[in-house]
Amino acid sequence: MSWQGSLTRASGALLGGLISWQGFAELKRAAHEKSVKKRVLADSQGRKIGETFSAGSTEDTINETLQTGDLVFFNRPCVGMRPCGSALCAATKYVSNSSFDHVGMIYVRRDFKPMLVEKTFSGIKVRPWDERLSRSRAGEVIIHPLRCRRTPEIIERVTRTIEETTSDDCGSDGVVNALASLSLLAKRWSSSSNTNDKRRQLKARHAAAAENYDGTEQQHSPKKVQSSVSNGSAALVNRLLQEMGALAKEGDPGQLSSIDICPEDLLHANMKHGAKLREPIYVRTYV
Repeated sequence: MSWQGSLTRASGALLGGLISWQGFAELKRAAHEKSVKKRVLADSQGRKIGETFSAGSTEDTINETLQTGDLVFFNRPCVGMRPCGSALCAATKYVSNSSFDHVGMIYVRRDFKPMLVEKTFSGIKVRPWDERLSRSRAGEVIIHPLRCRRTPEIIERVTRTIEETTSDDCGSDGVVNALASLSLLAKRWSSSSNTNDKRRQLKARHAAAAENYDGTEQQHSPKKVQSSVSNGSAALVNRLLQEMGALAKEGDPGQLSSIDICPEDLLHANMKHGAKLREPIYVRTYV
């Protein structure tokens, strides 16, 4: 058998495997979607007043305490995802030495409804928090409340940024974006392969940014959340926290690079203006 024939057979087997994997992931997702049920809310007379995706009183209490800027970290099952998502999930966890591969930020609307802002393969989404949690297949979900100033001006700035980013054209070619992200993760891993201390690496990046700061005020014009980043969800949250004044903006000392940032980096970032991540709330954990 010629090497061309062997290559053709191997390519066919690989393609068939990827198609099967994609189909299996879609079936798992569809089965999970069917299992998601709404809970009816009723008044003292038993009359229906609304519906919620929350599982019960504990989640209801958590929902009532959420504020704009609170961070939500997800530990998703990489094997059960589509091929591109699975590769990015596993690579993000390995490179950042963390169990978290995805992060989102809580945004409380004017009607006091908590939403989750996040970047996915299909673009930037703003979805009701209770529904997003119910539909998530993540085995571990942790909320880190953010202590910071939330003036009307800050909330308005965050609202405007969310509206701008959700209207961005994020592109539809998930495979190309996934390959670009994997390449950036590989570069980050290669540059940090001589040490296993991830926190020290993060501090080194902060120090380098501060050393290169020239002391002049920077003009921060609105930018799209780039598709060519190692982790789009972390890059989006980084951008939103910058708008809240909790993290340094581009060009300021101690900034986090949106290009190679991972969710774990946000847990160890040096925050500004008294902002701080509080102790975690364990919404969902492995049994």
